[in-house]
Amino acid sequence: EFTQVGGQILTLGAAFASLQARQAETSKSLREASERELAAQVKLNTLQETLNRETARAEKLKHERAAAEAALKSLQDEAERHSAAHAARESERQRTLEDLDDLILGQGSRAERLKAEIKDLEERRAEFAQIEARLQNWQDIEARLRGQLIELEEKHEILRHGLGSDESTVIMFANDIIKRLDLVDALMSRYAGQNGGDVVSQLRTLRHSFEDILLQHGVSEFDVDPGTEVDVPLRKRITIVESLPGKNKPRVVESCRSGFIYSREEGHEVVLRKVEVRISSN
Repeated sequence: EFTQVGGQILTLGAAFASLQARQAETSKSLREASERELAAQVKLNTLQETLNRETARAEKLKHERAAAEAALKSLQDEAERHSAAHAARESERQRTLEDLDDLILGQGSRAERLKAEIKDLEERRAEFAQIEARLQNWQDIEARLRGQLIELEEKHEILRHGLGSDESTVIMFANDIIKRLDLVDALMSRYAGQNGGDVVSQLRTLRHSFEDILLQHGVSEFDVDPGTEVDVPLRKRITIVESLPGKNKPRVVESCRSGFIYSREEGHEVVLRKVEVRISSN
């Protein structure tokens, strides 16, 4: 069996192998980009908190210095108005001025420290700009990966129009599409907790298109309702991932991952993937 992909004549096995390799590369790139994005976000949050603390401290120092300067001016004016009235008052003013001089010297030292802190903040601001640039780069990578997923959909459409009625070909094709659905589900789960509403919506649309392709070839997704008794026919359709022992007949508690079934024209069905379930006999 041959098919045409990108202007080349390939066997279906080679085409499917190429698609699987691209899927692995895409999955790896997504995982690495997500890890780098998470690490950068943690670092960015830490730097932002430090910047906020240092800014608040600088504002506090500024207000303290302004208050001290205002107090100094007030004392100087008061001393000038009463200097002729009493010598003791002049002496007191002098002592006050000396105390304020010490305060000003202390404020000068604090001002120097503040300048150093401001310089450090400027350096951190530059570092933030670099982090933002890296984040933008990761967002570009993410956009390219989403584009590759859309490209996969288009290629599957091309393959769909080229398929014959051979059941083995349909089954191989369906299994490849099912793997793509698993990838889309993993991406939807990842972005659902990261305020990625637009991304999740796009992925959901992509998933529906894959489902439509499968339905056109007689392949449908199925689950098992909670409470269903596990009998012999059902065991042919399920994979038990967890079982709670008990004295009653086992029943399905939850479907963990959907299964897929191929309905042939003569009415027979082929289970392409069993439903993964948790059961309980309690």
